[in-house]
Amino acid sequence: MPSTSEEWKNLLSATQQPAVVDELLLAECEKGFLLGPYTDPPFDIYRISPLGIATGKYSAKNRLIVDLSAPHNHSSHFSINDTIDKAQCSLSYVTVDDAIRLIQQCGRGAWLCKADIRDAFKLLPIRRDRWPLFGIKWKGLYYFYHRLAFGCRSSPLSKFLRAMQSEGYIKVKELNKGVDSVTEFDKSHPGLRNFCVPEMAEAEKAMSGDCESVNDYEAPEIVDMFSVNTAVLPVLSTFGYRKGNALSPEDVRKILTEYVKNNQLQSEGKRSHVVLDPVLAHLVLNKDEGDVSSLKWEEFFSRFLSKMQASHQITFPGQQPITHKGKIEPITIDVVRRAGNKKVTLIDQLEFFGINPEAFAHAIQIGVACSTSINPSTQKGRGMQVLVQGNQLNFIANLLTEKYKINKKFIQVAEKAVKSVKKR
Repeated sequence: MPSTSEEWKNLLSATQQPAVVDELLLAECEKGFLLGPYTDPPFDIYRISPLGIATGKYSAKNRLIVDLSAPHNHSSHFSINDTIDKAQCSLSYVTVDDAIRLIQQCGRGAWLCKADIRDAFKLLPIRRDRWPLFGIKWKGLYYFYHRLAFGCRSSPLSKFLRAMQSEGYIKVKELNKGVDSVTEFDKSHPGLRNFCVPEMAEAEKAMSGDCESVNDYEAPEIVDMFSVNTAVLPVLSTFGYRKGNALSPEDVRKILTEYVKNNQLQSEGKRSHVVLDPVLAHLVLNKDEGDVSSLKWEEFFSRFLSKMQASHQITFPGQQPITHKGKIEPITIDVVRRAGNKKVTLIDQLEFFGINPEAFAHAIQIGVACSTSINPSTQKGRGMQVLVQGNQLNFIANLLTEKYKINKKFIQVAEKAVKSVKKR
């Protein structure tokens, strides 16, 4: 992981075709592949890689690419792709000669078909503690991929195929150097019984209660933090902190206590007061408080915190903590009317808390016997949205707090949805 933030300029293919980038970027956001846009990066340490456009040789289709190999041949900065094992992620595409060879092996009467998975790379999620490394910037706004980007060394599926083969799900044969083919698929593999897709599996889950992934879910730990900014840097830099470092309120209190002690700023007559030196006075006093020479400790502490950038740290089990700027956006539940005066319940921001939208929708289907669907959220940068038929506000709120153990302060119910429930 990098220790400092870096931003690299976009490629000419993007800057010379701004209208194309606008259209492709909007599509990426609508599909739920990108988080954003943000006026300021939501992470303390992040990487912004060059954005470009690649045009298909035969289809003439435009695609967004991220140059995750930038900077190239830089002596003091490494690229994101530099951190990924090249040997594990190399890939050669199948050629016409490979198809001809397979037809010859199968003999006369063989059928040949081709399948193409749309946005295949972007169906694969990125670990949450790696989101800050997959940033792009366009027209002054920041975006971050939370699905594999086109341009990442690990986007090819060869590594995934090898992992599935090692676990016994499939058998892969190398047709020639760099070209892998799936030759067998073990439908009876014990690991496939965990999925809730087959009808028999769904019946078993309905008998036992919830989808297994709901029971396995562990809520992340969320802590309010404050980031060092330009305003407080004169004080905190003397303790080795730099702009962007995140501190807990307890850490800030300890640092200020040490600062007051080192500079002998505790009032002699009033032990609960802090004497303001020129640096502190400039930082915490208002323009009309020029005659104020000291403040009560709690007042001083509160004012100091107010000058820092509010942020929060979220830690998922088994992963490194991630610090986001600003206050955490809660899971939102809303009840709206659709065509024919029918009500639907909408749930946003689940993925930020590590909740799988598919598993969540499945738990609702079983709990209240209603249909659900999953689509990109209508709110930019909020991932996928779960839509539930009918007003299911109470059940969903209880599911989040009782099953998923999400703190109520991180759940926001629209006021009109609450009124709708009361009328019932």
